[in-house]
Amino acid sequence: MFLTGDINVGKSTIINNYLSLIKYDNVSGFKTLPFYENSDLKGYYMEDLLEENLVHNKKMGFLEKNVTNIDKKSIVGINEYHGLGKKCYGFPINYDEYGVKILKKSFFSSANIIIMDELGFFERKSKKFTKEVFKILKSDKRVLGVIKKRRNEFLDGVVNLENVKVIEVTLSNRDKILDEIILEWGI
Repeated sequence: MFLTGDINVGKSTIINNYLSLIKYDNVSGFKTLPFYENSDLKGYYMEDLLEENLVHNKKMGFLEKNVTNIDKKSIVGINEYHGLGKKCYGFPINYDEYGVKILKKSFFSSANIIIMDELGFFERKSKKFTKEVFKILKSDKRVLGVIKKRRNEFLDGVVNLENVKVIEVTLSNRDKILDEIILEWGI
């Protein structure tokens, strides 16, 4: 099951709220989180939930990290300013190495749910990573994730899988989505 919708509508918050209701040790996968340099958003890194679950609180609170304490292999996107605008770049090699490591570990773990927060456009050129995503999605593993509202070949492939459910989160329905997940999967 994937949540989609506009930026900052509450997709990851819904996932965090669901995870706060279940045993956290039954969760694997990744979260894509921002990191900062001098209070400016510098980019995004991938956090392995199997490695990080012991340092998070019950409510799945994630701290904003500074660029100095990010493992470079986990950086999946960077923001750079060119002229008047911002350009985001993805790092396919980090998806294909670090991301694949996370997905393989998650696939073979005893976790009940694999989190994929989020799938977007950075990883579209990461052949090994996208192959592992499809392997998991075609298996009997339960996946809860966020998928960008944008479309590309990779995201279209995910959305069009027969067993994938995508729920659009809006300001008017976001308070009901958690109940829908609980109804479908329980707690």
